[in-house]
Amino acid sequence: MRSNVLSRTLAVAAAVGLVVATATPASAYTSFLELKQSGNMAAIVWYNSGTHNLSKGRNSFTLRAAAGTAWARVSYTTAYAEGKWRPHTVTTSGGKAAEITFTDYPYDSERHWIKYRLCMYRGGVETCHIYTITDYID
Repeated sequence: MRSNVLSRTLAVAAAVGLVVATATPASAYTSFLELKQSGNMAAIVWYNSGTHNLSKGRNSFTLRAAAGTAWARVSYTTAYAEGKWRPHTVTTSGGKAAEITFTDYPYDSERHWIKYRLCMYRGGVETCHIYTITDYID
């Protein structure tokens, strides 16, 4: 009986471990925008609010341009930016994808909003996401 309970406990622990090991990247950011081309990711930006993912930095963005996308740009503004938008761009080279991670507010812990939008240049056309995301600086 005892070994049967132990076997069931280990089986449940193994199943839970499998679920945790296969968790989606959604747990790694607080918000994101993605642009697709022919159903595939062409450009994407993630935002990590506050200390949500300190391996990337406090209040950080990760911006990625897929192979075939000339560049991807995230532009953002905050509650205190007086309507000015700040751009950051990643450029691909040699047909390879490119990615950057950056933070402009590493010491800002006062909670206020940040808005951002994503654009890309691919196949001779600039495309911007139809949405602007609002998240928070913490």
